[in-house]
Amino acid sequence: MHLNLKTILLPLVILLAGLLILTSFPGIVGSQQGSLTPTPAEDDLAKAAAIQGATVFFTIDEQAGKDAWIESFCMVSTESGCAFYKLGLSKLWKQFEAAHISITPTILSSEKVTTFPEKQGQQVWKLEIELSKPLPGRSSSKDTAYTLVVLEQGTWKFDRFLTPDEVNGLPK
Repeated sequence: MHLNLKTILLPLVILLAGLLILTSFPGIVGSQQGSLTPTPAEDDLAKAAAIQGATVFFTIDEQAGKDAWIESFCMVSTESGCAFYKLGLSKLWKQFEAAHISITPTILSSEKVTTFPEKQGQQVWKLEIELSKPLPGRSSSKDTAYTLVVLEQGTWKFDRFLTPDEVNGLPK
């Protein structure tokens, strides 16, 4: 068999063209290095927002003060949630100061209750919460809370706790 320039160059050109195509479109040969770590699902992000919001909400240190609490809470909540809880905070905080209370919460469990198809970007999560000590005026340190989380500017955030009437109206 006689080797000439055409028999050597043709396979080399085909090989180089193939490599060029594969390196131009990295999805053809597998995943890119950046996508090796899976991204969390939307529900995981919403769940994290519900847990983080409830944890910050029930982390009460009367000595750190009301302003420190509202600043921490507003960092993890929606704008409307922050504004809502600021309204009644002064009266509530006086109870904490009178009782010299410091509370640390533990989220025992979390369960997605519903997603509102008509209100895209809203979910309700049921949380079982245990506090290091009962809130003033309460005898139990364990409770069930239903939280509304909202997708705000591309980030899931805690909005508020649902009222008993809202909880009763949730789809079963």
